[in-house]
Amino acid sequence: MSNKRFRVSIIWLSLVLVLALCGAAIACDFNFPAGERAAEGETKVWEAEDIDSLRRVEQRLVAPPFLPEHEQVATEGPKVVQVRMEVDEREIEIAPGVFIWAFTYNGTVPGPIIVVHEGDYVELTLVNLSHNELVHNVDFHSSVGALGGGQLTLVAPGEEVVLRFRAIKAGAFVYHCAPGGTMVPWHVVHGMNGAILVLPRDGLKDPDGNPIRYDRAYYIGEQDYYIPRDENGNFKRYQGPADSIEDDTEAMRTLIPSHIVFNGAVGALQGDGQLTANVGENVLIVHSQANRQSYPHLIGGHGDYVWERGGLNDPPLLDLETWIIAAGSAGVSVHTIRQPGTYVYLSHNLIEAFMYDAKAILEAEGEWNNDLMEQVRPPTASAQSAPRATQQQTQVVAPPPSAGDVVKVENRDIGGSGEYKFVPDEFKFKVGETVTFEMSAETEFHTFTVDDLDIDEEMDAGETITFTYTFDRAGEFEIICIPHQAFGMTGVIVVE
Repeated sequence: MSNKRFRVSIIWLSLVLVLALCGAAIACDFNFPAGERAAEGETKVWEAEDIDSLRRVEQRLVAPPFLPEHEQVATEGPKVVQVRMEVDEREIEIAPGVFIWAFTYNGTVPGPIIVVHEGDYVELTLVNLSHNELVHNVDFHSSVGALGGGQLTLVAPGEEVVLRFRAIKAGAFVYHCAPGGTMVPWHVVHGMNGAILVLPRDGLKDPDGNPIRYDRAYYIGEQDYYIPRDENGNFKRYQGPADSIEDDTEAMRTLIPSHIVFNGAVGALQGDGQLTANVGENVLIVHSQANRQSYPHLIGGHGDYVWERGGLNDPPLLDLETWIIAAGSAGVSVHTIRQPGTYVYLSHNLIEAFMYDAKAILEAEGEWNNDLMEQVRPPTASAQSAPRATQQQTQVVAPPPSAGDVVKVENRDIGGSGEYKFVPDEFKFKVGETVTFEMSAETEFHTFTVDDLDIDEEMDAGETITFTYTFDRAGEFEIICIPHQAFGMTGVIVVE
């Protein structure tokens, strides 16, 4: 028997043991009374429905960050919402040159978000595709009984199962694979998690009971990965889904992720994948983290309404700067977009946001409101900064070597050309080449920083500087503008 098949057999045996130990849980969980206390002095009772008489709706799930079509307010009584999810073990690239065998629902990390109303029935068809190697299931935090449905959805490759449960709690909830034992975290950190949004039947409400409506909605699934490294410190790549389990387990025990990203990969919600909105719109964001805490914050805005723990029957918190997504939970926030431009939605553990890339870009269009913010006077040289500027100029205005080239670089910004960008943002040089850079800044302070080459040049608004550099080693080196990196102001130097 191959090592891979041996490991799969061990997994099967552990699952059998887990099911034997937990076999009585199904009966216990289904003995809950029909009425549950929703709030002090209030009991919400869901009477059993005649399933055959209810309307059935097939919900077409879509890839995150988008939500499937849905009503914000239920226009009829409870219904059966049918969804289909296919388990697909596939290799994905989570960062340049870094790969993992992701265990996915419908091929994405995170899995698709399901949207129903409180009191609806969710009828899931879960398919474990025949080309897969591992056993999978799904645990819905929004359900009651059978370990969140995990005991009733265990499927081997080539099998499928149908589960129906009633969504009796309004809120945002995580779902994830939970096949038993250490396989639970292993599957989760391989991307096998998603979310379900259970809306109140009469829609979202503010603390005074007034309706809250949203114009756009996005789903952000935060994912921590634990990619093993080889003896040289390089990330390892594996031939099949089960091949990494021993190395993964060792990496997971450190509790230190190798990557923390939004929606499966570095930069997934930036550039071509960035979120969009218009001034005046309400944007709803569902944010899940199946394994660790997170600290959402919108740079340039606020959480106007926040259901931090996801309970949508509770009054929302108002006007938050930063809030907490607990491990194994999902939160909901609504943001009113009041100004055009770039917003950064991130985890305000700033190390995770900027060094691991746990962030998303939201670009808003519309007219600027000077009453909310106005640059009264653009940056100018002050008496205090003059000595530094003079010293810098003395250091960098030495004439370049006659063999060198002069490379002009524009540091653009919102107040000038309308975007944060190096122009050009790609450079190619040869080892041993000496180059003089001429740098100009538009209306803001900028840096031209290449950490790996010990380049860190600064320029004030409207200033032009020069410096000379000799490239002594080959490689590909990232350029950043420190104050504007989050807005995409990066570039690359390639030395051959």
